Amino acid sequence: MTIRNVFFHVHVRKCGGSTFYSQILSRLFESSFFRDRSLIDDRYSRDQVSEILENCPWLRAYSSHKISLDLPYDSKLARPIAIAFVRDPIERFYSHYRYVSQHHRSWDEDAQQKSLEEYTTHVIEQDWLQSQRQFSQLEQLCGNRGASGLEDLSTYLQSEQVYLFPSERFDEACLLLESLFPDEFSDCTYPHRVNQTRPIETLSPESQLQLQQAIEPEEFELNRLAHHLLDEAMARTFRTQEDQEHELTRFRKRCLNSARPGLWHRLTKMLTPVRA
Repeated sequence: MTIRNVFFHVHVRKCGGSTFYSQILSRLFESSFFRDRSLIDDRYSRDQVSEILENCPWLRAYSSHKISLDLPYDSKLARPIAIAFVRDPIERFYSHYRYVSQHHRSWDEDAQQKSLEEYTTHVIEQDWLQSQRQFSQLEQLCGNRGASGLEDLSTYLQSEQVYLFPSERFDEACLLLESLFPDEFSDCTYPHRVNQTRPIETLSPESQLQLQQAIEPEEFELNRLAHHLLDEAMARTFRTQEDQEHELTRFRKRCLNSARPGLWHRLTKMLTPVRA
């Protein structure tokens, strides 16, 4: 008997995950999708995820900050498939600051009170980059950071049920999912990116160098690995580079077309005269 695929979106913060779960997963899987919005950011163990599979036979897709890549891949109840997006650590740090400095429910008063330069200096001096889990993508994915995190990651990646994507190439990842899982990911287009914050000033070259040196080198290696894995997967899936570029152009046109009805509705509403 064929068991069902269940897609687990391991949501690493500030890596395009909000667009993925709200614009794609929720639309494609509808009532068989669940977004875990718990404010308590503890991690579910592999056994606890097994309980989720056992108690939720309707589940086909799940997204949360509360899970890692440590999933029950050998489950007899379903076939868990992990999907995770990661990002360049410097750009991710900028995005983190924009979010916590502008969000009305921010938990980080320092970010709301300090400029980017001041906040960066503060984070480095307080050693937050090494002590707080939110600043390490590897720790969110594997429970460990640094060399140990990369070693754990390599173990997970040996499974054909783990997909690691760079958020900088979000469209290519969506196109690949359509090709690999045409039944479940039949249409990964999205009308717009969500949860994006306003641009801010950039760091001075000196501060950017200090930030780069303070971030663990394995975090940069993680991003390079995600790009490499996507390159390999795209090469296996599409015959030539020209085919890749052609299909990617078609995908982006489809995204644009999906956005037009909503845009037309908003413009029409704006231009409709208000009756007294």
